[in-house]
Parts: sequence; structure tokens; C-alpha cells
Amino acid sequence: MSNKTLFPGNKGTWHGYDSYRFEVDGIESIIVAADSPLKGNPWIWRARFFNADPALDLAMLRHGVHLVHTDITDLAGGPEAMKRMNSFYEYLTRNLDFSQTPILESYSRGALPALNWGIRNPEKVAMLILDSPLCNLKTWPKSPFDRELCRKAGVLAEDFSFIPEWNPVDNLDSLIEHQVPVAVIYEERDNIIPVQDNAALLLERLKAGNSNVKAYSGNHGFSGDNIEDLVHSALQALKK
Repeated sequence: MSNKTLFPGNKGTWHGYDSYRFEVDGIESIIVAADSPLKGNPWIWRARFFNADPALDLAMLRHGVHLVHTDITDLAGGPEAMKRMNSFYEYLTRNLDFSQTPILESYSRGALPALNWGIRNPEKVAMLILDSPLCNLKTWPKSPFDRELCRKAGVLAEDFSFIPEWNPVDNLDSLIEHQVPVAVIYEERDNIIPVQDNAALLLERLKAGNSNVKAYSGNHGFSGDNIEDLVHSALQALKK
């Protein structure tokens, strides 16, 4: 089947690739179609901040991997985010015959939903790729606005204390048990996200029991040699 008949929604373009915007259960979603998809319709799922630093997404598209996104803005990886991600996953795998195990990719706060969904569905994730991950609710939110956002999202209690089950860095057992491949890229001098309590702690805890974990230190955003190494690792993960 050709991409022109395979995907629903309003057709457009994204960095020269055909894109399709549509809704799943009323939530805005997008598919960017690879020109020559690999067998089995593999896909990379950008959890948040679609179109930010797209070098990895573009590299995967060139290799025949579809790019997708559904709107989970300001849901902080909480219950509503999980509900939307579940619906989106079911729609793509059942209705569009996408592969059962995507690459799950995130940037910054996008690590909250990416990790929380992966933790709850390790058998459905081929690999996690986390760029500058914020994954520890003990370090964010700080501002009254963000604290209220997280309370409404269900990851903070009414008294604004964090709810342990929604703090990814404290709930990694399933990723370790299933040996889910994880790649983390981070800046050692990140001025926004405290590295020691986020990326470094995440890596320390994962590496204690998961042999499929790799770290990339440098400027945020996948580029240069990191891209080639990551693409190779991602394509290998998709084959398993």
C-alpha cells in the first residue's frame, strides 16, 4: 500500500516528508511518513516538543522509520497522558498496522511521559531515547504555575507533595527486568535541568541492572557522530 492511501487526516509536508494531521479520541496527532518505509511499519514516537531539534527524527525517516506524535502538552506524564498514549498506541498498531514496539523519544520534560509509559509498557518499547531528560519530580516543578500544573495532572498530591508512582527515576524496575535499551544524551553543565539528580541518577540506576544503557555527553540535541551511532542502535533495536 502507498503512503497516500495508508494514513488518515489532512495531508501536508514536514521537512520535505508527507505529513498527516488527524485526531485520536479528539486529541491532535500527526504522522510523518517515511518515503520508503521498512517492512513492518516501524516508528519513532516523539513524546513532547515535536519539531524541536529534529535531527534524529529526520535521520530515522531517511532510514524508513515513520515519525509520530500525539498531544500530551502540560500533562506531566500523569494519568491523562498515559490514557492518551495508550489510545494512540492502540490506534496505530490496530488500525494502521504499525509495528508493536516503537522507539520512544523525548526531550526535557518529555522524559516524564516517555519514561512513565515505558515503565508501564516495557514489552511495547523497542528503545527509549532521552535527550536532556527531566525525570525526577523532586527537582521540578518549582514555580507556583508549574506546581499547580502538576497537581492538576495528577503527579502531585493536593498538598503539592510528589506522588511516588509518577516519579520515573524511582520506578525503573520494569525497564531493568525487560532489559529495554535506553540512550541518554545530556549536558554536564545544563543550566536548566539538574543533571546529577536527573540524567546522572537515571543512568546510575539503570546501569545497575540493565546492560543496554548508553550515555552521550555533550550539547543537547542529537548531532554528528551521535546521530549515526544512535540510528544504528535504534535500527538494531527495531529488528528485535
